[in-house]
Amino acid sequence: MKQVSATVTQLPIGQTKPMSQQSESDQFAARVINRIFEELQAIFTAWRSAMPNDKAVTLTKRNYVKAMMAKNVSTPEMVSRGLAKARECENDFFPSPGKFVAWCLDDGEWREAFSRLTHHEKPLNTLERLVRNEVGYEMRFLNAEKAEARFRIAFEKWKAKERRGELPEELIALPARSSVSVTDKARNAHGIADPQKMPGRFSRLIAQRVATKQTRG
Repeated sequence: MKQVSATVTQLPIGQTKPMSQQSESDQFAARVINRIFEELQAIFTAWRSAMPNDKAVTLTKRNYVKAMMAKNVSTPEMVSRGLAKARECENDFFPSPGKFVAWCLDDGEWREAFSRLTHHEKPLNTLERLVRNEVGYEMRFLNAEKAEARFRIAFEKWKAKERRGELPEELIALPARSSVSVTDKARNAHGIADPQKMPGRFSRLIAQRVATKQTRG
C-alpha cells in the first residue's frame, strides 16, 4: 500500500503535458492503475466474474483511469481512502469505476456539513455557503432521505470545483446602512437621553416630548 500511495503522488491527473510526453504519462498512469488493481483483486476474490479475460481487465483499467481523471482523484489520501472502503465492503465482487471513485471521494465531509445545516449551525466555509444557497430552499420540500441525497450531490459538485480552484470569491459584506433618525440626531445634539433607555414610563414620556420639541424648534 505504501508503494501505491508513493506512486499516486505523481499521478498525472488534471495535468496538461506536451504531445511528446503523452506516452510517458500514459505508461506511468498504467503503472499506478496496475498497483491499485493488485490491491483490489486481492480484496475482491470474485473479480474474474466481472473481468473474465485480459481484454476485460484492460478495458476496466482504462475506465478506472477515465473515472479518476473526471473526478480529479489524484492524491495518495484519496486512493488510500478508496482502498480502505474496499476492504470494508462485504461482497466479493469487483467495484465499478464509479463506485471506487465514490469511495475515494467520500471522506465524510459532506455528512458533517449536512449535520451543521440540519442543526441550524453556521456554515464552516465558502463551500458550505454555496451548497446551502443552491439547495437550502429546495430541501424544505423533500423528505429526510431525498434532502440528504440532494445535499450530497450539490456538495460533491462544489467540492470538485474547489479542488480545481474554481470556487467564486466571497463577496465582502457591506456595512449596514445607518438607521439613525432625525429625532435621534437632534436628541444627541442637545444632550437629551434616549427615552427607550431611561428607567420608568413617566421619565421616558418626558424625554420623548422634549426631544420632539427640540426637533421641531
